[in-house]
Amino acid sequence: MRRISPALAWIASPALAGGDADFNMPLINSERMDQALRSLGVPTELVIYPGQYHGIRKPSFVRDRLERCAAWYERFVKAAPAAPAGSAAGGR
Repeated sequence: MRRISPALAWIASPALAGGDADFNMPLINSERMDQALRSLGVPTELVIYPGQYHGIRKPSFVRDRLERCAAWYERFVKAAPAAPAGSAAGGR
C-alpha cells in the first residue's frame, strides 16, 4: 500500500488541467496527484490537453478550460456557504 502525503489533506476541491507536453508539470505528476486525491475521496477531475505545454494556447482548449473553471467556481465557490462575520475567512 502506498503512503499518501499528509500535505494533500487540505485539498478539498481540485480540478487538474494541463498539457501532455508540459515540462513544468510533467503529466506523470498530474496523474499521481489525481490518483492520490481520488484515494482520499476528494472529487477531482484530470483534464489533459494533447500537444499543449504549461500555457494552453489552442483556442478550443482555452475555451474548454475556461468553461471548466466557471463550472468549478459554480460548484465549489459560489455554492459554498458564506463564512460568518469575524471568522478567519470573513474577518480582518
